[in-house]
Amino acid sequence: MKGFTLIEVMGVIIIIGILAAITVPVVTNVLKENQEKLYEVQKSNIEGSAKNFVSENLFSLDLDEGNRFAITIGKLKELGYLEESVIKSETKKDFTDDTAIIVENKNGDITYTVCIDVECNLDNITYYGE
Repeated sequence: MKGFTLIEVMGVIIIIGILAAITVPVVTNVLKENQEKLYEVQKSNIEGSAKNFVSENLFSLDLDEGNRFAITIGKLKELGYLEESVIKSETKKDFTDDTAIIVENKNGDITYTVCIDVECNLDNITYYGE
């Protein structure tokens, strides 16, 4: 007779189950780590767009020491400094156009804070172009 015995088939099924039990968590972790890296890259791209904007408009902005202002993703898109769609990796939806990037002169260093997952103090802040 040709074919496999019940023991052989069960052995193959057990091996496949063990392989699945090992690979599924590993693949899931790799996907999660890559999603987190993509999120950081997206934030870095938004910050880079704000830096490009400031460097090209430095003399027309009021960035004396201690001064700060905010620019929105929508304004960066409108001015051509940011691509049309910047997608949040964890929700697969676009960052909202009212997401703010705070630009501040601290002791002569210009800092950029993307207000996505950090708490930002937007009290008494001037928005560029509004």
